[in-house]
Amino acid sequence: MFSYGILPQLKSVIEDVETKAVGVSVGKSTGEKDQRNLPLVSVVSVVLSVMVLMSLLACQKKEDQPSDDVPVPVVANRFKYSDSVAAPHRAALNEAVSLLYFLPLKNDDSRLMEILKVRDLSPATLQSWLEERVRYIVDGEFEVQKAAYEVTENSFTYPNMDLLPDPNQGLALDFGALSQGVQNEKDSVVMSNLGAGVYYALKKHSKEESEKAKKPVAVLVGLHIGGEVGDVVISSPRTGLLQIGNGLFPSADAFGTTQNISLGVFRASTLFHEARHSDGHGKTLAFLHANCPEGHKYAGRGACDFSSNGPYTIGTKVHKQLMDQCSQCSAAGKDILRIIFLDFSSRVIKGQVRISGHKPESYSATPADWDDAPEGSRR
Repeated sequence: MFSYGILPQLKSVIEDVETKAVGVSVGKSTGEKDQRNLPLVSVVSVVLSVMVLMSLLACQKKEDQPSDDVPVPVVANRFKYSDSVAAPHRAALNEAVSLLYFLPLKNDDSRLMEILKVRDLSPATLQSWLEERVRYIVDGEFEVQKAAYEVTENSFTYPNMDLLPDPNQGLALDFGALSQGVQNEKDSVVMSNLGAGVYYALKKHSKEESEKAKKPVAVLVGLHIGGEVGDVVISSPRTGLLQIGNGLFPSADAFGTTQNISLGVFRASTLFHEARHSDGHGKTLAFLHANCPEGHKYAGRGACDFSSNGPYTIGTKVHKQLMDQCSQCSAAGKDILRIIFLDFSSRVIKGQVRISGHKPESYSATPADWDDAPEGSRR
């Protein structure tokens, strides 16, 4: 439900976040619209044809090669799901976390340990890191506008109100910069950090309202989610609210089962990618992606990173280790995972680049570690 006691402008802010969160379906369904002209479709696109993946695994089956349908013992986690998340989808995500135990990462990546600020890469350590940043999961049909309500709390303020990600740094300042998508005949969201997106949008809105009113204005919003989740107040990007889409669950007919182990590797690395969006504050808030520069295959889309410790770096490193450890993955499954790895690896931008539509257009992309201290406090 939406409380109309909130500042009137807030309704449009919520609707805007909503549209960008679940409206990443263009192509055949919207025909005449050009993806490049839609900011919400500048999502972190894997831009990998699901149909091609299906064909690869279909060929694998026809040739009677080893299957990717490997049972993975499930380890308990702290995720809470909305009632509308289908049971097979819950099982698939729980399996993705359990892969940390089934395919344990080697403890030899000092750079990954440095980025995550952990002492080891044991399954328990990695699960703990993930659960600090991911708590609640809703499905693609979840509507922010219908679930939103105003939280009246006079003491609430947004930390560093004047500090937001800098548009002059080539960042993609829209909800798509917090989503990961997979492009098929209809672009579909794979996963998006909805909590970080709502927090960023409301902080930006509060800053604008404060400037108009010439006094501090801080709009705090909660979401009625229900089920085991209940109500969630968006007081920090660390709220840990993720939204999953159809792109995370390709056709079971082609892939064997929803719990296909190769897909599990992809889902696990995607969870780590999205978890990183729960970090950062001020100018590094939510570790927003950047618009890819001219000459990049995703030029103009918010599908790249200018940070060296951002979502793509973390997701790629986890993906590579799980892929290398997966002796149970079929040859076709490994081929798919390698394609995804190469795609992810190309997203961290280095050198002097030009970004169309941004001032200055010429930008020196020298990746550096961004400050990952979280903003605000989770309720």
